[in-house]
Amino acid sequence: MRLLLLTLPALLLGLLLALPAQAAPELLSETVDGVPVKVLSLTPAEFHATFHFPGNGGGTTTASAALEANPEAFAAFNGGYFLPGGKPLGLLVQEGKALNPLRKADWGVFYLEAKGNPRILHRKDYAALAPTPAPVFAIECGPRLVVAGKALTFKPSRDRRTALAITAEGRILVVVFPRPVELGTVSDYLLRRWAVTDALNLDGGSSTQLATRLGSQSVTAQAHGIPVPYVVLLRSPRP
Repeated sequence: MRLLLLTLPALLLGLLLALPAQAAPELLSETVDGVPVKVLSLTPAEFHATFHFPGNGGGTTTASAALEANPEAFAAFNGGYFLPGGKPLGLLVQEGKALNPLRKADWGVFYLEAKGNPRILHRKDYAALAPTPAPVFAIECGPRLVVAGKALTFKPSRDRRTALAITAEGRILVVVFPRPVELGTVSDYLLRRWAVTDALNLDGGSSTQLATRLGSQSVTAQAHGIPVPYVVLLRSPRP
């Protein structure tokens, strides 16, 4: 009995050490042909996505400012296109409710099914599918960069880039190039480095921005952009 009591703590410690580490969002910094790239990698179970419209709409914000205004969030990044007056272009869905309608354009829709599975479909396919129940989150933009594991082709155009991608394992990537690159550079990188199945371009250029709060109380701007009408906020999943 004494031997059992003496070895029990060691046995428990061994069991705890054998447990897999708890998953958590991960921020990586890499370079592609000398150009920096920031990649936020996470699973659908690791976040809850919402949109942040400053002042209930009609204003502008940055990713850093939005993150500071929402201490429960751990990341913020720019979303899709918008008109000069600030009205968003393309579908926006939050908590199953459409905040902005689907736009008839050659774009794609990134969305999270009610069960949390991520998908990217062409706008026409999404409209035909009419997901039921409604997705918990969706954003429409374009062009699509990778479709079913194959990169699309694009006209030459260098700019700063923000993109959403899905890996074969179902991980979601928020990818930010804070310096100008071709769209083909983004798609090639996503395929070569991450073997993504699908990827969607978001608003780029001066709108490109990402701010994170991971493992620290301070807000770290990974890429700076001009104030935009709204940003995407990522929070820890609800209990």
